Amino acid sequence: MNETPVFALPGKPTGAFTALEMVVRSYFTETPRAMRVLSINEDVALPETGFEYIFFVKIAHNTASSMGRKMNLFNGEYKTALISASPRSAVVEGYVITNRDIKKGDLVNVYLFN
Repeated sequence: MNETPVFALPGKPTGAFTALEMVVRSYFTETPRAMRVLSINEDVALPETGFEYIFFVKIAHNTASSMGRKMNLFNGEYKTALISASPRSAVVEGYVITNRDIKKGDLVNVYLFN
């Protein structure tokens, strides 16, 4: 706007953070995130094909554990967008980008926050 860049972000905190990381950060720096190749500790099935998905992970014992994708509360399943993303994403150490299902034990690229 008037030769000043303006970035619009989603309203949910995790979505806003992801947009900052994937779009806005690259505007200010070309320095890539540090990355490690780690095995994933569970199957990750994507809800739809044809998209790239980002999910946050915690690292323990050279294994990536997905955080905030879904959780069970009150005998029901809640998706990330409803309840679990914000608190769980506060304790993660990186993220994975994928456009395919991942099987437990597969190697994944984990982009590190530290």
